[in-house]
Amino acid sequence: MEEKEKSVIQQQLNPPDRKKKVGNYLLGQSIGEGSFAKVRQGIHIIAREKVAVKVVTKKTLLMKEYVRRNVRREAIVLQKLSHPNIVRMFEVMETENSYYLVLEYADGGEFIKYLSQK
Repeated sequence: MEEKEKSVIQQQLNPPDRKKKVGNYLLGQSIGEGSFAKVRQGIHIIAREKVAVKVVTKKTLLMKEYVRRNVRREAIVLQKLSHPNIVRMFEVMETENSYYLVLEYADGGEFIKYLSQK
């Protein structure tokens, strides 16, 4: 990868001091947080496409049974769904401390905020 391409990727992920590489993805800033996971903006290093990466720590899974069931259910359901109004799941990765669900990036903001405004 050329230095210019690397620079473009780094500029797309803000702030630059909070990037982390997981698989073929660079993780950038946090874009949301739920009851059991944090969502960070990411970019696929090779395809240069934006993605959303849901990060679930294994510690959270061990402490809460409902989280374990819900994460597993979400991954299974998203694998089977294909609809233009539902984000796709591209990949699931595991590290020593966390699971990473790589999802299609939807830049419309939080759905709950959209609903409350409408």
